[in-house]
Amino acid sequence: MDFREKVNPTVQSIADLFRDNRYRIPSYQRGYSWGIDQITDLWDDLIEVANGERDSHFFGQLVTFFAHDNRQEIIDGQQRVTTSQILLAVIKNISNETKNEAKRGLNSDNDDTSDGFAESRQIFQQSDNALDNGDRLITSKSSDEDDVQAALVNLIKNGRQLDDKKTDNEAINNMWKAYDYFARQLNAEIKTLRINDRVNRLKKIFDAFFNRFYIVKVIAPNRQDAFTIFETLNSRGADLTASDIIKSHILSLFSTNPEKTDFASHKWNQIARTLGSQSKLINKFIRSYWMAKNGHITENKLYRVISKNLNTEPEATAFLNESTNLVSLYAALIDNHEYFLDERINRILDILSKTHFTLYYPIVLALEHAKLSNDTVLRVLNKVLSVFTRYRLICDKTTNTLENAFSNVAIKIWHGDLQSAEDIVAELNQYNVSDAEVASAFSTLQKDGGLKGPKRWVLNYLLASIYFESFNLFENADEMYRTVFTNGIYSPLRINDEIEYPELRNAIGNWTIIEKNLIPGKKAATNLNAIVKVLAKSKLSINGQIADHIIDNKKRWKQTDILERQRQLGTDVPIIWH
Repeated sequence: MDFREKVNPTVQSIADLFRDNRYRIPSYQRGYSWGIDQITDLWDDLIEVANGERDSHFFGQLVTFFAHDNRQEIIDGQQRVTTSQILLAVIKNISNETKNEAKRGLNSDNDDTSDGFAESRQIFQQSDNALDNGDRLITSKSSDEDDVQAALVNLIKNGRQLDDKKTDNEAINNMWKAYDYFARQLNAEIKTLRINDRVNRLKKIFDAFFNRFYIVKVIAPNRQDAFTIFETLNSRGADLTASDIIKSHILSLFSTNPEKTDFASHKWNQIARTLGSQSKLINKFIRSYWMAKNGHITENKLYRVISKNLNTEPEATAFLNESTNLVSLYAALIDNHEYFLDERINRILDILSKTHFTLYYPIVLALEHAKLSNDTVLRVLNKVLSVFTRYRLICDKTTNTLENAFSNVAIKIWHGDLQSAEDIVAELNQYNVSDAEVASAFSTLQKDGGLKGPKRWVLNYLLASIYFESFNLFENADEMYRTVFTNGIYSPLRINDEIEYPELRNAIGNWTIIEKNLIPGKKAATNLNAIVKVLAKSKLSINGQIADHIIDNKKRWKQTDILERQRQLGTDVPIIWH
C-alpha cells in the first residue's frame, strides 16, 4: 500500500480534536514541560484571534495511532493536547462561576441576566464535554503517571485548590502554573465587565480557541509508522534536539512490544536523569559513546548516523544497556567528581578537567566498557595527558586531528583489539609530537594568565610539573598535586608586566607560580619592585632566586633574562612529557 494511502492528514479544530476522541500519553513520553514562554505565546495568539486581528491560528501537529483499547496513543503533540485540556478546564470552571452568578440574577427577577445565563451554560457544557471529567486524555500507568493523571483530573473537575499539596513532580508543577496563568489572564479579561458583557467576552475567547485554533492531525496505522512520521516531521530542526529524535527512533524499534517499549523508556529515562535531563549533555554523551564504539561523528550528524546504523531491536538494546552502564562515569567526568577507586586516576582526570580538555572521553568510556584494570587505566591516562600536553598545550595544534585519533584508539579498546597498557600506549604514541618539535615550540611558548579558569590551571600545571621534575621544588608528586590542584595554593604571576618587548609579556619565561595570598593588586602587579618583594617571600626557592637575580641586575628583568629562563625551563620538557 502506498504510504499516502496509509495516512490521511486532516486539519481539525480543537472542537474536532476532542469530539468523540480519547487519547493516551505513553509512559515513555517526557512529562508536561510547557513553561511561561510557551503558554504566554499561546495566550497572545488566542487574544489576537478573539479580537478579530486574525481569522484563525495554526496550533501545530499531532501524530497518533489507535491502540488496542481504541484510544489514540500520542507520539507527537502531547504538550499541545495537555495544554488544551488545561485551558479548557479554566474556561469550564470560570464559565460555571459566571453561569451561577447569572442564575442568581434570574432568581432575583433581573431579566438582563437571562442571555448571560444561557450563553455561559452553553460554554460550560461544550467545554465540559470536551474534557469529559478528565477521560479525554489519560497517561499510561506508573506511580509518577498516576500522580500526574490525578492532578490533571482534579484541575478539570475542581480547578486549583488551596489545599493542593506541594510536590517535587515537575510535570504537575508546570500544569498548575499553566492553569494559574490562564485563570489570571481570563479573569483579567472579564472581571470588570457587567454580567452579559462578561459572558460575551468569555464566549469570544472560548469560540476563538475551540473553533478557530487548528491542528494538523495524522493518524498512523500503527506505532511504527507513527514514529516514522514523527521523525520525518521533526528531523530538520524543529524545537527538538538530536537526543529527542534519537530517543524516538530507538523507541520505535521496540514498537511492536509494549513491554519492551517500557523497558527502553526506563533505560532512556535513567540516562536522562543521570545527566539532569539536559538535552545538550545527553547529546554530548551519546556522541562520546558513539565515538568510543563506532568512530568519529560530529554532533550535527548524530541523529542521521545513528538512525542509519542502528535499526534492529538487539542493536537498540545494546545501545541502551551500554549507555546506562557508562552514563555515571560520563557524569563524573563532566562534573569533575571522583569515580575511580585509584586516587592517581582521579588526579589525572582532575587536571584534564581543570584545563578544559574533553577529547579523551571516548577513551575513558572504552576503558570502562572493556573492564581493564586500574593499572592499565592509569598508564593510559598518563599517556593521554602527555599527548595532550605536547600536542595542544605546548605545540598549540588544532584538536580535530587529535579528536579523530582518540576515537580510533577508543574503538580498538572497545572491541578488544587493544587490551594491554603497552599496546594502547604504543598506539597513542603514533599520534604524539616529536621531541624536537616539542622543544622548538616550548622555546617560544606563550600563555595568557588568569587567577581562575583554565588559563590559570594550564600555567599552574605546566610550571608546577617543571618545578617538580627539573628543580625538585616539591617533595613528591602527591605534594605537588595537593598544593597546586587540591588546595589551590598557587596562582600564576607575571614577573614583569611592563617589559620593553610586548611580544615577550606572555612568554612562559616571564611567568612563575606563587602563593595566592602573595599575589599583588592590579597596580602593584605592574611594579617590578613590588613583584620582587612578593617573590622573596615565596616558599618556592625558585621565586627567591628570580628576586635575587632582579636585584643583582639593578632591578631589571630584561628580554635576555626571559629568554634564558625559558631555555632553562624547557631543558627537560620532552622528558617530563615523554
